[in-house]
Order: sequence, then structure tokens, then C-alpha cells
Amino acid sequence: MSYNQAEPTSHERAELAERAVRYFVGTVFKGRSPTTLHDDDLTDAMSDLICDLMHYANQQGLDAEYMLMRAKMNYGLEVSDEPVLDE
Repeated sequence: MSYNQAEPTSHERAELAERAVRYFVGTVFKGRSPTTLHDDDLTDAMSDLICDLMHYANQQGLDAEYMLMRAKMNYGLEVSDEPVLDE
């Protein structure tokens, strides 16, 4: 995926994340897809991916806790900028 604008939309960000989750689940769950997992298993898989990213950050000499805090802050800001959808 390439972003078509300077700042990607939340939808584009979610699509990129979906690709990462799909690859991770396919590897860890032996070829399965995130859409075939029970919600609890998908939650575990996504949590494991975040954990593995933190391990990778540590191996690269980066502060994983700081990155997690920053990601949560960025998410909060990005969500607050999203339009509210009518139900």
C-alpha cells in the first residue's frame, strides 16, 4: 500500500495493520486467516504481535515502553479527528 496523500486516513492505516495481522496470524496459526479466528484468539494474536514488536524494538536499542505510550497517544489523537459515523 502506498499512501496517496501526505497524511494517511485511519482507514488506510487500518488496512496496513490488517496486512501485518494477516501475515502474523498466517504464520503463527499455520495458514489461518484472522477472519477465521474466534474473537479471543484474534485478540491474543494481535496482542502477541504488539508484544513481538516491543521485543524487536528492544533488540534495535529502542525504548519499547516509550513507543507504546506514543502509539497510544497518536491513536487517541487520530481517533478524535475521525468523523463520527451515523448509526
